[in-house]
Amino acid sequence: QLALKSDNPGDKQRSLQKVIQAVDQSTHLVEQLLLLSKLPAEGQMDNMADIDLMELCSEVSRQLADFAGDKHIVIRTISPMPEQALTIKSNRYLLHTILRNLLDNAIRYSPHNSTISCLLENNERLLVISIQDEGPGIPASKLSHVRQRFFRIAGQEVDGCGLGLSIVEQAARHIGAEFDLTNRSDGHTGLIASIRIRTTCC
Repeated sequence: QLALKSDNPGDKQRSLQKVIQAVDQSTHLVEQLLLLSKLPAEGQMDNMADIDLMELCSEVSRQLADFAGDKHIVIRTISPMPEQALTIKSNRYLLHTILRNLLDNAIRYSPHNSTISCLLENNERLLVISIQDEGPGIPASKLSHVRQRFFRIAGQEVDGCGLGLSIVEQAARHIGAEFDLTNRSDGHTGLIASIRIRTTCC
């Protein structure tokens, strides 16, 4: 309405840009709500298949390449020991959902010209997927709250709807994985989101 009423090209452009931003936010919210609705009921686990985690991480990175490219962010997939077995039998849709939400979240909160690392490790009966970014991290007092649906830290200017990490936690629970969030402790700011999947029963 403001754009239609304005005769000033600059004001019209700014108003239209706000329309685009609002549509993008609404689209993201709808997509996240649809993802929530598609998650299986508690205790249901079907469509199990062998999944190559290196291939899956590369696939999700390619799908988010344009989003990351807009901020000149590089996504790299790393395995300290390439010869390690990084294949697991699980639900591909749920693992894809987890990785996409974690990488999407990392891109949103990372600064321009930064790097996001997807680290894959096989540590004695555990496959660990760690997404490490160079963003501001999360205040320690808020780490236990950010998994709640629609929770947003006050003062953030990043677009989002507060559902991504809640979806990750729910999907991780369905595949029997542990989801953990920690701030980086290597002298850099940033967040590490880790998924730990047991490969052998104890």
